Amino acid sequence: MSLKRKAVTALVPILLVAVPGIYIFTHPESFTPGQLKKFDLNGMLKEINEKTKTLGLLNKDIYNGLLQLDEQSGKTQTVSQELIEVNQGVRKQGTTLEEIRRVTGQQVTLSQNLNRLSKQLSTQMELISNSGQKQVDQAADLKSVTTSTRSKLAEVLKQNDLLEQKLKQAADKAEKVNRSMP
Repeated sequence: MSLKRKAVTALVPILLVAVPGIYIFTHPESFTPGQLKKFDLNGMLKEINEKTKTLGLLNKDIYNGLLQLDEQSGKTQTVSQELIEVNQGVRKQGTTLEEIRRVTGQQVTLSQNLNRLSKQLSTQMELISNSGQKQVDQAADLKSVTTSTRSKLAEVLKQNDLLEQKLKQAADKAEKVNRSMP
């Protein structure tokens, strides 16, 4: 990534916080408390973080359900094998057992298809779960940047207040000097 792109990428979150923040501090009379709440990025990030965690838990529950489905589909294959063994032991009922074998074969195919589907869904849900965790991590990083920016803005405001006081003192001194001159 080029240096210019890195600089722009680094400045975007700062500008997102700084521009509205500076405007709020320079025009506080223009905003009601309800409007100021709209600029509470930490609060919004916290809410996003909580919702992402909830989504992650729901995805984990779905994933666990799919694992149980996968386990149960494996049992169908075991039942099919046992039915084949019964067929070999009871040759006198060949016609009936042939029908059972045909149905069981269909169940095995169905079970195998369900097993494959379950594994695919399990993989997809794991990807979704990982994505949810990544969002949680990114939200935490963004919250950290926002908090850091807020403290830096507070320091800038403090320095501006000091500068304003010094300028006022200098103006007062200049006024005194101006009055004392003939």
